[in-house]
Amino acid sequence: MEKLEQLIDALTNLPTIGRKSATRLALHLVENKPHALKLIKALEDAITGVTQCELCGALSETPICPVCRDEHREPVVAVVESHQDIQLLEATGNYHGYYFLFPGKVEWEKVEKLKKFIATHRVKEVLFALPPSSGNQFKLLQIKELLGNLPGVTLTQLAQGVPSGVKFENVDLTSLGSALLHRHKVEG
Repeated sequence: MEKLEQLIDALTNLPTIGRKSATRLALHLVENKPHALKLIKALEDAITGVTQCELCGALSETPICPVCRDEHREPVVAVVESHQDIQLLEATGNYHGYYFLFPGKVEWEKVEKLKKFIATHRVKEVLFALPPSSGNQFKLLQIKELLGNLPGVTLTQLAQGVPSGVKFENVDLTSLGSALLHRHKVEG
């Protein structure tokens, strides 16, 4: 069945969906037409109604996202790689600043847009919330260099180290070394 195969092939293009899962999903959709029609409508609405915020690059249903419009946010901007990073930081309940999406390689135009964002939102701290890797450390240093000296603005990055519940033997040496370098006083 050619049309079913086309659907399976299309589903395998989605992240984390292999052939077996795609087949299961395709069969479910073909056998349950109301579910399929609901999915089609949701896809159409999302594709036509979601764009990127003109200021920070986050997904938004409006030209300027709700976070960028919120004047009660702390004067901090987290530089992140993906929309999922924004969702995860928000879900912690411990971050109340702004976001700036910085995927891919460092380009002068992106850094200029970040500078404008910092000035417009009166940012006092730029938090590099990038997953730890040598590539992202290099990216951070490139952005820092291109930002130059921003009076009154502190540059920070997420703490790194040993995750809870993990034995040292299962921790990579970079993370263990970082934990040693960034150790802090025991409080309480």
